[in-house]
Amino acid sequence: MTDAEGKPVAEGRNEAYEDGPGTGPLRGTPLAHAEMNALGAARTGWDLGTATLWSTQEPCSMCAAAAEFTGVGRVRYVAPDPWALSSGDGGGCDADPAGRTHWLLVANAMFLRSVVVATDGPAEPRILTHHRTAEPETTAFHDTLPRGLPTAASPEDWLRPHWARLAELSAARELRTRR
Repeated sequence: MTDAEGKPVAEGRNEAYEDGPGTGPLRGTPLAHAEMNALGAARTGWDLGTATLWSTQEPCSMCAAAAEFTGVGRVRYVAPDPWALSSGDGGGCDADPAGRTHWLLVANAMFLRSVVVATDGPAEPRILTHHRTAEPETTAFHDTLPRGLPTAASPEDWLRPHWARLAELSAARELRTRR
């Protein structure tokens, strides 16, 4: 979350799939979305009406409601909610998209990867299977990534070897969604 001047004032990350001791009481619960953790780091006396809550993905209805309830002035995101894409409903939050297609693919592939890593057993998670039809470019990018979660020092280092493929898939998605 940033203040009116764009300075970071609170942050959070998705801890819904993490067990064990952690940074907050929501860790390992279905409420531990990144937005909820960022909002939980905000203090009651802050003027959130001038703040912007940033998210890699369109906030789900729970997070959008929490941002509205706490009075956050603006919500921005890079990629649409992958669950909404998967179901075909297209989202429904009042946040503003900020990204280009390649960041949509990156954000949603990272989300899918986190679900795959957190899934027990050999079966492919249902959302990944559904994305193979609903968002084929995202799953094609996901499938080119190394197994596990990113270990590179920065997003740039992690994406560098995949940039050409990412650009190709972004162009393909833009063509497919213009129809």
